[in-house]
Amino acid sequence: MIQKIAIYCALLLSTAVAAQNGIIRGTVYEDETNEPLFYANAQIPSESAVAFTDFDGHFELSLAPGTYSLEISFLGLTTLIIPDVKVVAGEVVAFENLRLKPTTNELMTVTVTASAMRNTESALLDVKKKSATVMDGISAQNFKRIGDGNAAAAVTRVPGVSIQGGKYVFVRGLGDRYTKTQLMSMDIPGLDPDRNSLQMDIFPTNILQNIVVLKTLTADLPADFSGGLVNIELVDFPTEKTLNISSSLSYNPAMHLVQGLGHQGSVTDFLGFDSGFRTNPLPQNYIYEGIPNPALDDPITTELTKGFKPVLGAQAQSMPLNGSLGISGGNQIKKDN
Repeated sequence: MIQKIAIYCALLLSTAVAAQNGIIRGTVYEDETNEPLFYANAQIPSESAVAFTDFDGHFELSLAPGTYSLEISFLGLTTLIIPDVKVVAGEVVAFENLRLKPTTNELMTVTVTASAMRNTESALLDVKKKSATVMDGISAQNFKRIGDGNAAAAVTRVPGVSIQGGKYVFVRGLGDRYTKTQLMSMDIPGLDPDRNSLQMDIFPTNILQNIVVLKTLTADLPADFSGGLVNIELVDFPTEKTLNISSSLSYNPAMHLVQGLGHQGSVTDFLGFDSGFRTNPLPQNYIYEGIPNPALDDPITTELTKGFKPVLGAQAQSMPLNGSLGISGGNQIKKDN
């Protein structure tokens, strides 16, 4: 009996408390589609009171009498704030048409730029496939794998191409007269004025990107070749500091470490220039009047003659190995204007 009385008292107390509260009731719609929003959030931030809409967009909040700010929110839609909502005990405040609009966010533009790799076999094959002319070539990827030290050695890997004298290109058996060499699609003069093609051995492979050989003529190419046109493509400017060091040795038992004919040279001949060993002994401003006569005892002629090296002919010596040493570096520095 006592338990039943306690239950009745609790019910009466809850009914009395509910009678002291007021109700905020409303329906929430999506503004563009006019569809009711399910699980939209209706809350009173100051009271931590929260209610969620049902499938029909309805919500209901029970609050003590007072003035509140009502917030309606939904993911991806703008938050609707209704200030100064007055709640009276035992009364209902109804909002039948609450609409939430889509959120408009302006995103920043992000531009991503990248350069296609052109120094690989796959890139060269793609160029060959799209080319309007018959072409072939070799890429820097192959240079590194094979180990060729200069363009003259590397270009021999291209079908139909051979090298004469270690530096001049022959394409399909046709020599200098019918072959042309370009650097970055530009005509450049060679070191030999009697030759049409360029010396290929002056280009180390560590500065090359591709070597392309065009075997047929098209309208965009120079008309002064018929055998083939060799285009040497250099690497792009480095985007960061680089330093490459390479070296190579080659041995032929028929030529190297055996006796052969050589000459006395300077200690810097291996670098490609003279250290002063071959300097003309005559004074720079010397002017000689007349033709020297060996029969006359001319002290000036005798002194000048003694200034020349006595050994001018070839001499027997051991032939060294072929070798090369290459050093290349690069960097890109940006300066403010």
